[in-house]
Amino acid sequence: MNGNPGDAPSRLAGAAPEGAAPEGAAPEGAAPEGAAPEGAAPREAAMLARRKSDQEPSLRKNVRTISEMEDQALRSRSAGERVGDAVVKRVGNLTFALIHTVALVAWVVFNAGWGFRTFDPFPYPLLTLVLSVEAIILCVFILISENRMTRASDRRAQLELQIDLLAEQESTKILRLLHRICDHLGIEPLSDPEIRELEARTDPKQVMREIANNFPTVDSQQPSSEEKRRHAPPDNQRDGG
Repeated sequence: MNGNPGDAPSRLAGAAPEGAAPEGAAPEGAAPEGAAPEGAAPREAAMLARRKSDQEPSLRKNVRTISEMEDQALRSRSAGERVGDAVVKRVGNLTFALIHTVALVAWVVFNAGWGFRTFDPFPYPLLTLVLSVEAIILCVFILISENRMTRASDRRAQLELQIDLLAEQESTKILRLLHRICDHLGIEPLSDPEIRELEARTDPKQVMREIANNFPTVDSQQPSSEEKRRHAPPDNQRDGG
């Protein structure tokens, strides 16, 4: 094969060593061009989940939060509370009432002496005993279930109270910031004493005292001794004169 002898050294000098990657080729084990580096997929997934959570409507997010709280409360019930809820669920319906009505009528008819051998004649003492024991047992389970629901209601009321207090503090901060913005811009704020009152922090104890002093109670509905004397008839009318 004919060729210039001087070209051989130059070709050998430009040739890559045996086993080496060609020029411009990616090193072995390197990620392809445009591919995310190793470990980036979990981070991107977390970022997408966080972005999706931020874009989720507030209503759906709040409903899911409350649903998770209620589910946790139901899971934390004791064995007695679970039994009480199950019993109340079974007996608190129309089917239970109909079954009892049919059973009571059948009991009375069977023990009325109309061709049957009675085992609980009138006034049906055994029936009274059975119904009394059943009522006691059902009352206990109902009270257990109601106590659990009362505790859950108290927790919801406390949560609502805390949220209301936080909202009141946020509103107070916003009013104060608006007042400072008006001062900075040289805008004369409204001379409304109610605004000054709303800018002050609300004291829950003071609110409770105002409620206790102004709301009517059962004792406040009782007429005082002075009112009794004012509305009492004169002595001559009481004596019949």
